[in-house]
Formats: sequence, C-alpha cells, structure tokens
Amino acid sequence: MRWRLRCRSGVWSPACRGALWTWCALLGELSYSLYLWHWPVYLLLPQTVFGIGGWWRTAVAIGVSLLAARLTKAGVEDPVRFRARWATGRRGLLALAAALAVAAGVWVAVPRPQPGAGTVDIERLTAP
Repeated sequence: MRWRLRCRSGVWSPACRGALWTWCALLGELSYSLYLWHWPVYLLLPQTVFGIGGWWRTAVAIGVSLLAARLTKAGVEDPVRFRARWATGRRGLLALAAALAVAAGVWVAVPRPQPGAGTVDIERLTAP
C-alpha cells in the first residue's frame, strides 16, 4: 500500500517501477489473444450491459476481452506452443474438431448484420 502512495505522488520508487513493468509484461503476454478477442467482444456486447452503458460498458468490454484473452492463452496458445500431451496425436485432432464445432455454433448463433447498418455514408462526409 505504501508504494502505491509514492507512485501517485509522482516519485518513481523501485516498487512502482516494478509494478509498472509487471503490468506491461502481463499485457505483452496477452497481446495477441487480446488483439483477436477485443473486436468480437466489442461488436457482440449489447449497448447496455446489466443496465449500464457508456464508459462502464467499455470497462466491461475490456474486462471480458482480458478474460477471454487469458483463457485462450492458457487453454489454446500455450498447450499448442509447448506441445502439451492433449494437443498432439488423436487428442489434438479431437480438440481441433471440438474447436471447429464451437466455432460453427458461434457462427450460426451470431445474427446476420443488416446491409447498410453501421456503415459510413461517404457522400455525406464529402458533401460541402
């Protein structure tokens, strides 16, 4: 608690630098998964979540994106990268088939967007 007060007061103590670098390193480890998850979460999250919108919706979207990125890194990226037993051989093929089935289910469950909805009218932007 004491090092937090020093960080807020503008004094860069070693503890504050360490905390900053720890967060940067954790975010760096999740960066690719976060890159993959942030946009679908942003698009699929309703405009009001649990009766809240605006900046609170943004905070929920960030939290959901970080959680999905962490789960993806732990459950998909690292096992494949470090050749976990379940990610090789027949188990790996079964895991791939299950992932494809889940992806197909999500594809079917997501509603088809209406043409023209959410697009930018270039003529209105370029009109004087």
